[in-house]
Amino acid sequence: MKESYLKIYKYIEESLDIEFEACGIKHLDGNYESKFRSSFYSLFSVVKKGRIESILRLKDKTLKIKRNELIACYIPRETPAKTMLSGVSEADILWSRMNFNIFGSLDLLDFFEIPYVFAPAAGAEILSLNQRLHMLEAEKDNDPLRSLIKRKKLCFQMLDLILTCAVPKTDCGRKFAAIEELLPVVNYINKNCRQKISNRDLAKLTHLSLSRFCHKFKTVFGLSPRKYIQQLRFLEISRLLADTNTRINEIASEYGFSDQFHFSRAFKSASGYSPREYRNLVKAAKGKLFSS
Repeated sequence: MKESYLKIYKYIEESLDIEFEACGIKHLDGNYESKFRSSFYSLFSVVKKGRIESILRLKDKTLKIKRNELIACYIPRETPAKTMLSGVSEADILWSRMNFNIFGSLDLLDFFEIPYVFAPAAGAEILSLNQRLHMLEAEKDNDPLRSLIKRKKLCFQMLDLILTCAVPKTDCGRKFAAIEELLPVVNYINKNCRQKISNRDLAKLTHLSLSRFCHKFKTVFGLSPRKYIQQLRFLEISRLLADTNTRINEIASEYGFSDQFHFSRAFKSASGYSPREYRNLVKAAKGKLFSS
């Protein structure tokens, strides 16, 4: 194995953080058709009953996916998608959302070519993992530490399964080498994303000119520094909405928005939900018991 790949795997080992958001079972009936929405977490869903069609707005194309029972789908985080019934009167979808972060905020899955649709054998395994995650959330274990360990174990199994079906992208090694150079910038953004951060200040950390830094950053991450910081802020905000009862206007103020109206509009533009809708949906998903 090449030394560069050993170095990459060492970085992953030292920085990998698995973050579980929620799981649930979605029942569709009638003329169901959702709006285009995106999530701050990667989605793994399986059709348990019926047949559905999903539309994904990827960076370079629009992808339509038709799925029968036991066909699993992967929707990367920040990817607008919508779902509808396909020639049936009802369907059930079992889903989970989680992130596999490295260096604090980078999506490990971005470094791999991962199929958006999985074969039935992998779909059956994803269904099993989603069911066990859902049952675990419903158990209300009196030992929070044990529940945490069980959840992490299932999420690691999901990652292992996904990567078994994936291959590293051809530019994976080069991208990691570039990230190594930009690591001081990534660490600075992770620690200070609630503050005002200028591109000029970030460029100084790399000893590059402002224009060269901005070009290099966008080449490596596919986003401008400003857009990258905005995504990280919304990811942190989504955690506050899901896991705390902090008032929405307080969250808006803490992250530098002039008022709650502008904050709500920006959050809805990023996710498809208002902050209040997002909080209610995630907390409802976490509170529902599993039904077969």
